[in-house]
Parts: sequence; C-alpha cells; structure tokens
Amino acid sequence: MLQTYSRQSTALKNKLHALENRGQKGILVRSIKRQLRQLKKECEVLQTELENLIKTEEPKLFQRLTTIPGIGKKTAILMMVRTSNFKTFESYKQVSSFLGLAPNERSSGISIRGRSRISKTGDGLLRNHLFMC
Repeated sequence: MLQTYSRQSTALKNKLHALENRGQKGILVRSIKRQLRQLKKECEVLQTELENLIKTEEPKLFQRLTTIPGIGKKTAILMMVRTSNFKTFESYKQVSSFLGLAPNERSSGISIRGRSRISKTGDGLLRNHLFMC
C-alpha cells in the first residue's frame, strides 16, 4: 500500500510541476497540493501502524534487521512482509536465492564461461531496496 501511495504522490508531484511550469495557478494547483498533503498524512499513518504491528509481532527480528548497517525501518519492514518473517526459509542460501541475489552462471555447450552475475529472478522491489542500502 505504501508503494501505491508513493507512486500516486510522484504522479501528483509531476502534474503539479507541469502545471506550475505552464504558469497555471488556481483551483487545480490548490487541489493537487491538498491531495499531496493528504497522501503524505496517509503514508505516515500507515507507516506508523506497520511499525507498531511489527514491533508487537516480531520485535526481536525487527531489531536484528535494523542493526544491519544500511538497513532502516522501511527496508526491515519490507523484508519481513515479503519473506513472511523468514519462516519459510531453512538457510541463508534460500533467502539469497528468493531475493535473486545468488550468483548464477549461465553457460551452454559452446559458450565460454563468463563472470557469474546475480540471477535477478526474485523480488525486484526488495532487491532494489537492498541495493539502495
């Protein structure tokens, strides 16, 4: 849901920027600014509720994730939500593979072996967040 709000916010900001560049002012600009303020409030409320829920359900896991350098509240929450609190994984290798971060060598019968690259087959949003950390 936060991702949807973020996309809507970006779209509204782009509309506002386009309108202001055309020199338009008035009810349309005020309406978009009002919508942006409302979206920001909704995002803050949703983020707070998610943090409270995570802190009551799995406080130790949340605390361990946020102690990793570069992993903040948003990324920790996203990791917990997307991986079902890591309950379905038996090893770190499975988590790495699920995220698409495991190195994967692609070769055929006649190709020369190249560098191993990450497979990118997993959760793109979570992989993107981890990359930005």
